[in-house]
Amino acid sequence: MYPPSTSALNLSAEPARNSPTEVLSNAKILIVEDDESIRSALKAFFSLVSLDAHWAEDGTQALSIVERMHAAPTLILVDGRLPDMHGLELIQILRKKLPKSTSIYLFSADTEYATQLERFGVDGFIPKPFDADSLLSFASRYA
Repeated sequence: MYPPSTSALNLSAEPARNSPTEVLSNAKILIVEDDESIRSALKAFFSLVSLDAHWAEDGTQALSIVERMHAAPTLILVDGRLPDMHGLELIQILRKKLPKSTSIYLFSADTEYATQLERFGVDGFIPKPFDADSLLSFASRYA
């Protein structure tokens, strides 16, 4: 994982007043990523900074997790390519089920998706590869 593009993440935005982990401590986060190595790295990082997140390997599992959650997720990060459906397709389904207050971001190595975001109800795009610290800082601004 490497640093993301600052334009895609809007890292120039005003920083959070509290630390990223403080801001996210009460957030309900769902991360949908089919690549085991990326998922493992993110799980290790989230554990290291004491953040709890729900994890899904594909769109079907993500939808099942959302159905079982007692409250809507605050932040959802969706991989662009999942084994059972496209990330944008999953986001369209999630948008119909969840309140507008849920922030949904697509992350992918394929930057062509960045041009289709608004049409699919995506709040933003995170290009892969990214580093975990930048992701944490980004998530704390938008959760």
